[in-house]
Amino acid sequence: MKVRYTSDSVAWANVDEPMYRLDDLHLRKAFDGEQYGAGLSEIYVVFMCRTPDLKFKQRIRLDRKDLVLYMDIFLDYHLMVKGPTERRYDHLARKLYDELPPILAKYKIKDFDTERFIADFRRFMEGTCMMKHIK
Repeated sequence: MKVRYTSDSVAWANVDEPMYRLDDLHLRKAFDGEQYGAGLSEIYVVFMCRTPDLKFKQRIRLDRKDLVLYMDIFLDYHLMVKGPTERRYDHLARKLYDELPPILAKYKIKDFDTERFIADFRRFMEGTCMMKHIK
């Protein structure tokens, strides 16, 4: 299983910094080699952070041929541009923690252990200390 991410954001939105933190915490490596079933091979997240006047719609798509789930996660532009570093880390991690599991659960993916992946994913994110307080 692979978990990948990138961003579609303006440079001054500081999205790279918390994403590099996820790299330092080995999010990409945490799920490499883990077997949750043949129904899904990758989850690909695009962190979206653009000026609020630009109207983007969230894209979510399950590619059944390549077994990849693509999803956009929108970040608060003003917080990411002007917020303190810890708040930006918290915001990005919390959005990922809160939004990825229900999007994944919405799809009934045959031969994929969604519940176990979500439990492992949440456990990993809770262990990163990027989020101040888990709900």
